[in-house]
Parts: sequence; C-alpha cells; structure tokens
Amino acid sequence: MGRPESGKERLLKAALQEFSERGYKRTTLEDIAARADVSKGTLYNYFRSKEEIFDQACDYAFKCWDDWACERAEEAEDPLDKLRTLARELYAYLGEHPEIKRLLRREPDLFPVFGPLTYRHGGDLDTVKMLRSILASGIKQGSVRDMDIEGVIQILGAIFRLFVVGYADLDEPERRNLAEAALNIIVDGLKARGD
Repeated sequence: MGRPESGKERLLKAALQEFSERGYKRTTLEDIAARADVSKGTLYNYFRSKEEIFDQACDYAFKCWDDWACERAEEAEDPLDKLRTLARELYAYLGEHPEIKRLLRREPDLFPVFGPLTYRHGGDLDTVKMLRSILASGIKQGSVRDMDIEGVIQILGAIFRLFVVGYADLDEPERRNLAEAALNIIVDGLKARGD
C-alpha cells in the first residue's frame, strides 16, 4: 500500500492539471483552489505565488516521472539494456500521464529542445544522473564507445524532447514505432566497435 497523499501533494496535482489544461497565463489561483476543493487562502499556506506553485508543480511532475523511469531501468544489468529501458519507461510514463505531456506542449520553455535537463529549482534530473552512470559504466566495460558523456546526454535529451513535443500530433502507434526506431539507431551508434 502506498503512502497517503499529503495536502501539499493534492494541491500540486490540482495545479498540474490546471496548468496542463489552461497554460500558465490562463490559470488562476482560484482555478487551482477550486480543483483541489480548498479555499484560495489554503494555497497561501503552502505557496507564496502562482509562480511558486507552478515551479513546484513542474518539479513534482518531473520528480514523479524521473522516479518511475529510474526505478524500472535499475532492474536491467547491461548498460545498453538499462538505456533502452530508461528511454522506453520515460516515454511510457507520458502515455499514462497525459497531463504532463500536455503541460510540456503548452509550456515549451519548460522543456526546450536544447537546454539543461534540470528541475525548475536547479539540479540535474535523476535520469541525467542515471544516463551518466550508464554511459560511464558502458565505456568502462567496453560495451559503449569512449565519447564525451555530457555531449551525448545533451544530444539524447534533445532527441527525446523532440519526440515528446515535436511528434505529439502523430497517432500513438506511429509515434511509438518512430521512437523505437530512433532508440535502435541511438543504441547502435553508442555501441563499441570491434577492431
């Protein structure tokens, strides 16, 4: 049985729904309070402003997404299998949480194709830390080419963001097939080559 949801967590989920449906500019604190079934004053017990609730709701969403994918990828042992699992789970999570995908499409500055893969408050996403570990481990084992890890992470992040935001209008099977083909090309390109 999971842990009980806190009052703040309930507010963050309500905020996430509102921001994903209306966007930052059109969402009001009244909208969030109504969705959470609390008074506007209750929001001020937890947050100082709309901007703060937005930042925390985004970080909450990214943290849930991050935890989900990393937990599942941890089960794989081979670095390249771990990378495949991580990518697939990141993508699968969005299918189960359309509010996050809507938010990313509605607020493209949250997830620019090129830019840092960090939380709103700063700090690398756990998936970035895991990617570093996967690539370093693969290089050490000889299963991954010796290459600039930070550069690879930026490229992988840009490709992933392109699929999340850029291909949102494709039908799901077509988008999933395209993502799987891209993943195969990426993993093949990362593999170490024999002499």
